[in-house]
Amino acid sequence: MTLSSAGNLTVAGDLTVSGDDLTMGTNTSGAALIADGTNFNPVVISGDISIATDGVAAIGSGVIVTADIAADAITNAKIADNAIDSEHYTDGSIDTAHIADDQITLAKMASGTDGNIISYDASGNPVAIATGNDGQVLTSTGAGSPPAFEDLPSSGPSQANQAAVEAQTNEDTYVPPDLLNFHPGVAKGWCVYNQVANSILASLNVSSVTDTAAGNFDVLWDTDFSSVNYPVALSVRYNGTTQENNYTNMAQGTRVWTGGTDIARNYILAWGDQ
Repeated sequence: MTLSSAGNLTVAGDLTVSGDDLTMGTNTSGAALIADGTNFNPVVISGDISIATDGVAAIGSGVIVTADIAADAITNAKIADNAIDSEHYTDGSIDTAHIADDQITLAKMASGTDGNIISYDASGNPVAIATGNDGQVLTSTGAGSPPAFEDLPSSGPSQANQAAVEAQTNEDTYVPPDLLNFHPGVAKGWCVYNQVANSILASLNVSSVTDTAAGNFDVLWDTDFSSVNYPVALSVRYNGTTQENNYTNMAQGTRVWTGGTDIARNYILAWGDQ
């Protein structure tokens, strides 16, 4: 160990300082002994970190850049609540799996045209059905095409004619009330006749009933049958029971009944072509 006249101490071996303090010509707060390749000098720490006099190091604000962060190092716990905005999402990155059920409310749907209806086109993509006019109805346009608002048909089925009703033709028509009686299953004439009082109590297509003798009477039809081959049924109430009378003189316009006794209730029905 040598001490020069200038006051410089040279130690050939190791230097041990038994005290805690080392006093130098420069003792700036926060400085550290930094070697420059020749000797150690007190240097104040600067840049991205700082060291306090108690030895605590701190990283400066805003100095960590992307390159300083390892991949997949940011966890959910490190992200502040409500800190992710739409600008951070990649376009088209929100897929169906990330949308919970029943989360799309009316307020979240894009605005449309008043009266439009959402449907699907032939490709299965959503499509808006244009608003129809007052009185139109939503109508199917068939497979592969979205529905459309269309006018109601201007007219319904056509009216059946007498020949079609009589033949029970299978056609898309309607039968008006005045042609119902031409159906083969409908009685073309009927009558409730009281021979005791010689009175017609109720009737259809009956012009008159003539009392010709006890238990005998003639029925005259308003509209004649087309032939004498038409069925007729006669039922009577006699002493609280029902009995059948006979009919004769089969004509297109009349039927003659013979029974031998005047009956207060005679029920006559006739079917057939007219």
